Amino acid sequence: MASELMPMETSTERWETAIVDGNLERLQPAERLELVRRICEATGLTLESQPFQYLRLSGKLVLYARRDATDQLRRVHRVSVAIVSRETTDGVHVVTARATMPDGRTDESTGAVPVKGLQGDAIANALMKAETKAKRRVTLSICGLGMLDESEVETIPGAAVEPLALPAPAQAAPTAPAERKAGVKALAEMARLGREAGVDAAFWLGIKSHYNVKQSADLTAVQAANVIADLQMMIEEREAIQGEGK
Repeated sequence: MASELMPMETSTERWETAIVDGNLERLQPAERLELVRRICEATGLTLESQPFQYLRLSGKLVLYARRDATDQLRRVHRVSVAIVSRETTDGVHVVTARATMPDGRTDESTGAVPVKGLQGDAIANALMKAETKAKRRVTLSICGLGMLDESEVETIPGAAVEPLALPAPAQAAPTAPAERKAGVKALAEMARLGREAGVDAAFWLGIKSHYNVKQSADLTAVQAANVIADLQMMIEEREAIQGEGK
């Protein structure tokens, strides 16, 4: 029976499938997140802004770039994008965008949308979508990211978007409630017992240093109770010594 069981797929095999075939399906959720994290680090993107999302396409789970990804890429890498042409042929409006990097390197990509039969707001939106496609595609291309853009995903039949699950932010440890300060009566009792015990200024300095406070009023109720107990013990010991001397 054991010989009939399929051997467990190793992490290396899963990564090989993801990198060679571009299919993230077999990666564990933590491995997928690690892949996205590495892409973000390599391209200067912020993971927390979720620049990428998952897309089920033709039986594969792939990444596509959201608008925030291309916006960040242009800002981080100082990519300049300009429209170099617009033309409509056979009912399809095509826009060509050129991207230029600070080092002078350039790249061009097109964005195309069907406009046949469209009028008013519909054709206006289609023309803007073609320009958006061109700008985003050329941004991804010149930055070395060969993946679909958000504006392209909307036009792909059967494409199913899946959210990118980020780990929940670490919760701060609950803050312990502040300890109650010593009351006026406790402080007055401390002062009275201190006089009765005959302690000097060095004693009170030692108390402040021990409890790391600047003044007696900063002591907590528990700390004050401890000081009171110590003073009472000192008084009792002194009285006991005096009693023995009589």
